[in-house]
Amino acid sequence: MIERGLAKEGRAREPNPHGKVIEEVLIAREDVFAEGDPWPNALNYIHVMTRDEVVRRDVLLKPGDVWDAEKAAETERVLRRLIYIAVARIVPLQGINGGIALLVVTKDRVSLRPNSFFVVVGDILQVPLIRPSEWNFLGRGQKLVVEFLLYLDTLQISETFIEPRLFGTKLSLSEFVGVIVNRQTGDPE
Repeated sequence: MIERGLAKEGRAREPNPHGKVIEEVLIAREDVFAEGDPWPNALNYIHVMTRDEVVRRDVLLKPGDVWDAEKAAETERVLRRLIYIAVARIVPLQGINGGIALLVVTKDRVSLRPNSFFVVVGDILQVPLIRPSEWNFLGRGQKLVVEFLLYLDTLQISETFIEPRLFGTKLSLSEFVGVIVNRQTGDPE
């Protein structure tokens, strides 16, 4: 992955980044199924790759900062904590003006989760809950959940949307909309 990122940027690694100023931050993203993986790349068509700005907002080193190996390692940990990123590496590259460039290499993870829950009493299925969730909606790091909950007398259909970093800040936004329908009459309750 790192070699593909280096080839994409056409740069060489910086062997001694200590004390050098960061000129730019470059992002090299890979999809869930990349070159060399045993799965067919066609499966990537059901996944939207994480956007550059979503990766960039969690990079702790910015242009103008001096290289800090501890902050680079912490950035890798922060990115890997995101459920939709499987791999994150920070590589210092030779800069254009005597400084360095940061190459942030990430690989996505499947972010669609087919969650479900069932309650069976004897031989009767009483409460099926089907709750697919997308943890990286449109590659933006947002969570979208659709829920179907069936009781003996009602059906609940709901949707939840969570924006964990509203306008790139530490503020979050969430909304929930649902309707409960009577199964006998078909009317909302």
